Amino acid sequence: MKNIWISGSINSGKSTVSRLLSKKLKMAVIELDSFSEYVNQFMKFDEYIKLNYDIASEIVEIYNKRGHGVIMVYPINEKKNSKLKNSNFIFFTIDPGLEVALTDRGERKLNDWERERITHHYQNGINDLSFGFRIDTKNLTPKETVDKIIDFLEKRTT
Repeated sequence: MKNIWISGSINSGKSTVSRLLSKKLKMAVIELDSFSEYVNQFMKFDEYIKLNYDIASEIVEIYNKRGHGVIMVYPINEKKNSKLKNSNFIFFTIDPGLEVALTDRGERKLNDWERERITHHYQNGINDLSFGFRIDTKNLTPKETVDKIIDFLEKRTT
């Protein structure tokens, strides 16, 4: 069973692309941020980030045992990737570039913490990983990004 991991900084378009991709591939979308929504009130940031990666492994295993692939949506880095090597993920990094990621897009209005976090992500290379496939989305619509991912997946299986 193959699974897809959509990575990228905050405000890169991961959620939008994943929802569109899910409709085309008929796969579940799991947004790990949703598991942090309530625990961040009593758990330290680093703690719930680690917990999210543990949750990811468990969810994937459950879906795969039942014959379903998963589209996981969450930023990933080199260190966290090493823990997920056996999860059969194909990794895609959505990268609109720092300048675009720092702008308010669509309905989303960024707060100061998000802007700081985006800058941190780019300074630490979250947009240019040594594994998986990076998609420069600066001039792509979400639909065009999905088409690129599907095209890649189709070429990989033929």
